[in-house]
Amino acid sequence: MPFSKEECMVKGPESVLRPLKNKIRLECKKRRIRLNDFFTTFDRLHTKRCTKSQFYRALTISNITLTTDEVDMLVNRYEVPADMMPDGKSDMVNYKKFCDQIDKVFAVRGLEKNPTKQVKLALEDVGEPTLGPGNPLISAVESEEVKEILGEFNTHCATRGYNVNVLFGDFDRNNDGQITNEQFMRNVFVLCPSLSMSQAELICKAYAAPMGMNYRKLHEHCNDINLPDVEDSSLFGRIGKKVSNIQLNEETLNEILQFFAMKFAQTPGIRIRDYFVSFDKMKTGVIRTAEFLQGVVRCFGSMTLVQTKALQVKFEDPKSGTVNWQKFIDAVTGLASGLTYDRTPGFCKTTELTEEQKQQVADILSDMCLKVTKHRIMLKPTFQDFDRRNEDHVSRAQFMRALSQFDLLPSSTYATDVLCLAFSPTSYRHSAAKFVNYRKFLDYVEAIVSITEREQMALSADAYKGVPRHLRSDFTPGEVAEPTIMLDPRGSPVNVPQEEKKEGPEGGEDSLAEFAGSYDFSSVTSSPSKFSTVHTGRPDKSVQDLIGYIRRSVLKNRIRLGVFFEDQDKLRRGKITKAQFHRGLASSGHRISEMEVAQLAAEYSSLDDVDGDGVPFVNWKEFVADIDSVFAVPDLESNPNCDVVSTLRGLRAAGEEATTFPEFTDEQNAQLASFLVTFSNEVTKKCIDLFPPFEDFDRFHRGTVTSNMFARVLSGLGFYPGEEVFELLAEKFKDQPVDSQKDVSYKAFIAILEMIANGADPMNVPSAMEYRNALTADTVVPFDASQYVEKSPTKPQGFYDAKVGDVNDTLEEVKRQIDFNQVRLADFLADGDRLRSGCLTTSKFRNGLSRAGVQLSSTELLALELAFKSTKRSDTVAWRSFLDAVDNAAILSKQEPEDSGVDLGELYGIIDKIKEIVENRRLNLKPYFQDFDRAHFQQITQNQFSAVMSTLSIPLSQRELSVLFTAFMVMEGKKSTTRVAYKAFIKRVDVNEDA
Repeated sequence: MPFSKEECMVKGPESVLRPLKNKIRLECKKRRIRLNDFFTTFDRLHTKRCTKSQFYRALTISNITLTTDEVDMLVNRYEVPADMMPDGKSDMVNYKKFCDQIDKVFAVRGLEKNPTKQVKLALEDVGEPTLGPGNPLISAVESEEVKEILGEFNTHCATRGYNVNVLFGDFDRNNDGQITNEQFMRNVFVLCPSLSMSQAELICKAYAAPMGMNYRKLHEHCNDINLPDVEDSSLFGRIGKKVSNIQLNEETLNEILQFFAMKFAQTPGIRIRDYFVSFDKMKTGVIRTAEFLQGVVRCFGSMTLVQTKALQVKFEDPKSGTVNWQKFIDAVTGLASGLTYDRTPGFCKTTELTEEQKQQVADILSDMCLKVTKHRIMLKPTFQDFDRRNEDHVSRAQFMRALSQFDLLPSSTYATDVLCLAFSPTSYRHSAAKFVNYRKFLDYVEAIVSITEREQMALSADAYKGVPRHLRSDFTPGEVAEPTIMLDPRGSPVNVPQEEKKEGPEGGEDSLAEFAGSYDFSSVTSSPSKFSTVHTGRPDKSVQDLIGYIRRSVLKNRIRLGVFFEDQDKLRRGKITKAQFHRGLASSGHRISEMEVAQLAAEYSSLDDVDGDGVPFVNWKEFVADIDSVFAVPDLESNPNCDVVSTLRGLRAAGEEATTFPEFTDEQNAQLASFLVTFSNEVTKKCIDLFPPFEDFDRFHRGTVTSNMFARVLSGLGFYPGEEVFELLAEKFKDQPVDSQKDVSYKAFIAILEMIANGADPMNVPSAMEYRNALTADTVVPFDASQYVEKSPTKPQGFYDAKVGDVNDTLEEVKRQIDFNQVRLADFLADGDRLRSGCLTTSKFRNGLSRAGVQLSSTELLALELAFKSTKRSDTVAWRSFLDAVDNAAILSKQEPEDSGVDLGELYGIIDKIKEIVENRRLNLKPYFQDFDRAHFQQITQNQFSAVMSTLSIPLSQRELSVLFTAFMVMEGKKSTTRVAYKAFIKRVDVNEDA
């Protein structure tokens, strides 16, 4: 109803409330909010009035800090008189009049009726609070200290290119220029690392704001850099010295420009233009000299006096005192384009090592190159994962992590430091104490590996003299007019015609070998004999031993070799080349030498089909069939009388090797048992899931990790037992060596902890190998005919003897689920009845229920099928009768808290405690719960309920929360859930909501 003039009148003198209203206006002006938006939620009928409690709530939601007395003053001021109310009670507040008074700070009402009216907003005469050194809340001494700190900020912003808005803008979610003091502390030390904690707190005090501190005002002060005038352009920033007396010639100018070009070439990804665009607001391409020098400092770092003078002489226009910054960029990029990165193998030129250190690095690199050659390791992708900006540098920690992944990290810390020092950074942006030039390291290693592989090829050629041509993995030079297959440093075949291959430096070698051969590696390889022990195979190992080894490996790791060869066989012919065969074995994780590959290729060769060099193809399907026979016996349909159990056991036993189990003394076994019991109790008590931290390191899901990774996981969980006990632990759970790699089986370790938690004797738990043998020694289950029943034309024997659920309870559960999910069950069942006969087979009936999202147990489904069996066919279900029964089913009423079985005295005490808090603080609970209930089901999870209580600072113990969860639990039929009916809870603790 419209307001009368008498109702719009307010009570009380204006002078008493003016300071209070100015306080609210100032807050609304700073935050750019309108109070009317917070009151309209409670005014559904648009009467421009609300109750006193709603008035309190609206001000609380607006987050304007007011005391109870101040709110009472406002209520008394804008209260609607009792004689204006129909019931004669004075319980309403004219919030519209209050909002109009506050909004005077934004606009003046009624200008459309009186356009000549003088406009004067509220608080126009009240200035904003002074922040910074002039803040009246800080003393004179603190003001001087703030000025010094701002001077440091100015220096860092000018010389290091920092921007305060960029550093702190991500924290400003409301875009009001304010962040909390904690957020300011997180990034202020990035801007000024030398700043102390007390100085940072002083800055927060000087720029204090209602929500924390005003970082935008700090940005204005930090950007207030006093640039020199054009007439005094010989002064530059913090240098402050005359440079006009410095004499320069053309050669010096070119050298200085070459210096900047070298810095640009050594720093990939840098964009010089970005440092000058901010000064060129009008996009004219010309800026002042001081601004130009400042952009150079931000881009390339500090400059000397000579460099400053040189840039002025080279690029400054003496008449206007300006610089064309685009010419400077063109000059630098033009010189940098002719520079190339130093790819010469060897230590970095900036490294200063003693002869002893050089020899030590040479020994370390020799061992690394042997492992890289033997295991075919590719280091480059691992380093590139850390080098996201392609700067050719990684940190020392990343360098050591990459090496430790392949077990290449030196054993001692001193050796690691010397290795990092040998490949120290070449870029001025990277500190020698923190970064490593991995590109130089890779060039060094790859060059040595190329020499190693050439020597290995020579040894293989000598070993294969007199061997038939199709059995060789390499070819002996000297065969005229026949192509020769060579392997490049990555193991890929390279075809080189024989007539093009010559001896001497002009031979047809690949580019990397040519590159490496032109350098002297005597400082790295003390003698060529170090590479004479290159792994060239195990000629004493027969083909059957190789097949047995591969069968054991695939059985243990559950590998199917066929998927690794199918990609090589594009036409699905079942035949591939020997190189592709070798590549497939390597991809499956089997490290097999050249000679072993040659033996397998000869065993499974296809003599009627050869490649262009006359080498027979390899029948990989026959090879895979022999290997996969360890999983199942093939062709059982043609040999039904085969003894499957004995056959599989024989195949699996053929590849087994002798296993040695660890032996411990009684004292060692007691130490190990004590740790396992303690660890198992802590894991059970704290509900720790051990699989995720181990699986982060187990990228190929083998169930094993290295001992270093095992130690890192234990240390990360806070359970590292010490060096002595850890050695026993690693020995206890070490896995059987596969591919010469000793790992720790974390799956066996976790299984043993579960056995101890279930009551097993910790002194007699099995080791990892005993645990694995118990799992995989005999996984062949003999056929037991008693487990199967004879098939009948109707139902299997014993079908009607199964336990059947209650039909009425099942119908009630189906109705509850479809009502909750808003599902039309008839649509899903009708899809299976194409002829509209009203009958569905049991499989289609269950499929329809499953697609509709109805989840029932097997006993409940069986009860429905028996209850609604069709009279036409006994093996079908009358689904229309089922739907009628579901529609007529009654759902139980919602459970009341008194029926939940909790202690009512304790429950009522908790409810009274929460009710008192809600009344005293005038809390509105519903919006906080509805934030989690987007679908308006009036239900939330227990964790969400706890989060709301924590957000509202309502102190509840774990016992009290448990009682509330049980009392207000949402029931699904007769099943309990983890959801809470917050609507019923709010009605119990909020009197206004209940009314």
